[in-house]
Amino acid sequence: MSFGWSVGDIVSAVNTLVKVGKALKESGGAATEYQEAVKFLESVSKTLSGIGALLQEHPNLKWEPDLVEQGNNLKSALEKFEKKIGKYDLSLGVDSSRSKARAIPRKVQFALNSDVDELRVAVTQAQLVMDVFLNLQTL
Repeated sequence: MSFGWSVGDIVSAVNTLVKVGKALKESGGAATEYQEAVKFLESVSKTLSGIGALLQEHPNLKWEPDLVEQGNNLKSALEKFEKKIGKYDLSLGVDSSRSKARAIPRKVQFALNSDVDELRVAVTQAQLVMDVFLNLQTL
């Protein structure tokens, strides 16, 4: 008699349950991960503001066109990231007033959302390229 379940299906189900269990933990769970993502975005936003101020103070920088282009790329990646995780703020943000029970669906949803890691990588890559141009400017 076959139930239509393979060993791979069972392993996948167990992995999903482990992710959900970790997401519901009070410390180190989805809320903590979300708040760390928000802090990451805030720091990248400060970097962009600093570069904007630098470009205004020194409009004739050698690498200015490249800095502007990479700044736009970084801003685009940042906005995409913010848009993707913004819906979790009411349930997972530092100032969340939602009860633990009402926050559970968003915690689970955030934990199962693999886009967050990919978005963080995209922002980090754009920021690294920006750093290279800033370092070239100082030479």
